[in-house]
Amino acid sequence: KDLPPRVYDVRVNLNPEAWYEAVEITAGKSTVIELPPPGRLEIWGTDAEGGQRDVPFTVYLGGKREKSITDGHVNVPVDIQPGVYDVKVALESGEAWFNAVEIISRQSRVIELPRPGRLFVFGNDAAGKPLTASFTIYPGGERGRKAAVRQVNETVDLPPGIYDVKVDLEPEAWYEGVEIVGGQLTAIDLSKPKKPEIPAQEVVPEEKVVKEEPPAAVP
Repeated sequence: KDLPPRVYDVRVNLNPEAWYEAVEITAGKSTVIELPPPGRLEIWGTDAEGGQRDVPFTVYLGGKREKSITDGHVNVPVDIQPGVYDVKVALESGEAWFNAVEIISRQSRVIELPRPGRLFVFGNDAAGKPLTASFTIYPGGERGRKAAVRQVNETVDLPPGIYDVKVDLEPEAWYEGVEIVGGQLTAIDLSKPKKPEIPAQEVVPEEKVVKEEPPAAVP
């Protein structure tokens, strides 16, 4: 671009934007600004069934989380200028942060998300109809921090780990030490007397848990 001779500040709309200050334009000469080639951020992950995971993420300058510089979705690579960044991934169970992620020019930085497991809380009321109640999931031993809230007879994907589950019944019911294993289904059957959860099973597409009816009362 032709410009009158003088000194300029130049802003380049990159990820993140780049400023070149005190750029001197001299009559009859060309001034060249060579931009560094970007690197690539790749965040990969699947759901509990091994399928594509549609999870958003946000990128911030390292240590500066007031303003994001770009965002994207898991399994879709993003080109970013070389630098150090903090990355927030909005998982179903809450935010996961990856700090001090270094992006190098012409190289890919790959983050592999652990495969989640799946929790299924289900049950019927006295009339045999699906229960209408919610359940809340907490990281094991941390009841001041919710990991997720769902309705009974719904599933939720969670990172592998140990959780406490509160079901909003009358009275409320707690299931403590529920283990979630990556790629497996853990089920809690509310229509049976309270006991440890059903052993985890491998998750397959469209898997359904068979609900066993309690034995008939003996006269």
